[in-house]
Amino acid sequence: MLKKSKIKELAKKAGFDICRITDKIEFAVEKNILKKREKRGYWPSPFFNKDINKVCDIKQIFSDAETAVVLAVSYQQKADNNPYLSKYIGKNDYHIYIYNMLENLIKMLQKEAEKPFKFQKFVDTAPFMERALARNAGVGFTGKNSFIINPEYGSFIFLAEIMLNLKIEPDKKLNIDCGSCRKCIDSCPAEAIIKPYLTDFSRCISYLTQKRGILTLKERKIIGKNIWGCDVCQEVCPYNKNVKHSRHPELKLDKLFVIEYFINIDRKHPPLELKEMALSWRGFRILQRNAIIAAANSRAEKYFTIIKNKLEDRSPIIRFYAVWALMEINESKAYKILEELLYIEDSKVVKAEIKRLLNDNY
Repeated sequence: MLKKSKIKELAKKAGFDICRITDKIEFAVEKNILKKREKRGYWPSPFFNKDINKVCDIKQIFSDAETAVVLAVSYQQKADNNPYLSKYIGKNDYHIYIYNMLENLIKMLQKEAEKPFKFQKFVDTAPFMERALARNAGVGFTGKNSFIINPEYGSFIFLAEIMLNLKIEPDKKLNIDCGSCRKCIDSCPAEAIIKPYLTDFSRCISYLTQKRGILTLKERKIIGKNIWGCDVCQEVCPYNKNVKHSRHPELKLDKLFVIEYFINIDRKHPPLELKEMALSWRGFRILQRNAIIAAANSRAEKYFTIIKNKLEDRSPIIRFYAVWALMEINESKAYKILEELLYIEDSKVVKAEIKRLLNDNY
């Protein structure tokens, strides 16, 4: 039989910063909350599993589950020089990196166990209430921004889990919370945290940078200069001050990525370094779109020419944002360009946007 102390010892050896154990793998209270939120239109995330029964009962995913080993890896780096990207973006996709760590840990556990055991493993994208499970295990407590906060590492942590068909002594929940602090709520640029523990993810900047299609004018403004993700509600959190830093250089970016870099992406032949990062899963056009929006919101003249070049892009979506961005950066220069473009543009959507912009600035 595997012992809790040995599991934690091996987890640390495998590179995990936090290892906690729980047998509370059903979420009855959370299920009722989810039902109410679903009726009000506040589902936890547009990318979150829509099956309430599955997300609230791990046995529906792994029927033999008895215990969850909940693990975490810090991605809080000592230096952060990429203002347009969320801190969780490193030179390696953390899903792959941590998955390999899990594989290594499982091999060590199998070697240590007296007999074979059944298991399932997940990295950050589990089809169940991962944060509730982490809270049950005592990995951290739930902050008012809905993130799991660990007293030593803060909230800049990746979660992973191993479900076992073994009974193991569980850890206790942490008996701490945010107290009266509401910095995350008051600091959210999108006002997406409606009240403590309730976030409207349809307004969250992190989600908007991943949302495909045509964003509304309001959504474009909310994005600001963020090309991927947003960390404001975590950066202002007192629990993220003076925390332990990541011991994984593989999860850090080695270079500064600027707005021009993303505007000039060759989508047919994107840089290998981008393919290896966790921001490529929604495609490269969305990164280019976000960079154009960031350039427009900066209103910096230096971006005018490179965005003008995108008026000939093969994607109507990119052309749509380019005509809007030009008008945001320099109305007088853009007006004449758009007048001429109106007669040769073949996309109805782009044409309609050009007409709107010309009429609004007449």
